[in-house]
Amino acid sequence: MASNPFNSAENTNTGAKSEKMNVHRQMFENKLRENEGQPSNAYVSPSDAIMSPASQKLSGFKQRQMNKSNPVKPRTLFAKTAASKPEEENSENKSESA
Repeated sequence: MASNPFNSAENTNTGAKSEKMNVHRQMFENKLRENEGQPSNAYVSPSDAIMSPASQKLSGFKQRQMNKSNPVKPRTLFAKTAASKPEEENSENKSESA
């Protein structure tokens, strides 16, 4: 009975362990206080953007209604290249004639 497991070196040093735990607890609480004013980064599920067929139909209807009330002139994708192409042809014709 000379060795009692409850009196081992690990168990007699509980003061140092509790002191470390208090330090960690204080650090954690400080970190929580710092982040209180900031918006939390909520987890966004990848499936949030997936819409059911009914939601897709409703979204399409809303978009069509908005387009009817605010008609937007269609833009051509190649407006810049189409506009610059005749100028290039004119410059080529001038260089061929000279």
